[in-house]
Amino acid sequence: MKNLTYEVNKSQIYLKEQDDAGDCAFMIQAKTNDALNRLRQMKIFFESDKVSTDILFYPQKDKVYQVIVRKEVYTAFIVHLFQLQLLKTVQWNGIA
Repeated sequence: MKNLTYEVNKSQIYLKEQDDAGDCAFMIQAKTNDALNRLRQMKIFFESDKVSTDILFYPQKDKVYQVIVRKEVYTAFIVHLFQLQLLKTVQWNGIA
């Protein structure tokens, strides 16, 4: 999203974001077992949501998750990464 920027905690994860037909697709690779456990916690948290198709997690090999995030819940997803200390900063841009 253009109005929200973040800084990845590079000691914990590698993260790549791209647009995917109106949604956002993330490739997230855990660099530590602790980060992998945090990603698993996040997966469980969002899968327990009332609308289980808002965020879809697809485990890959080598501690990688492909995550599809609907634009309506993008901010909640980013904030949750921040809460789990997988992001260092989150900032709104152009908001007065």
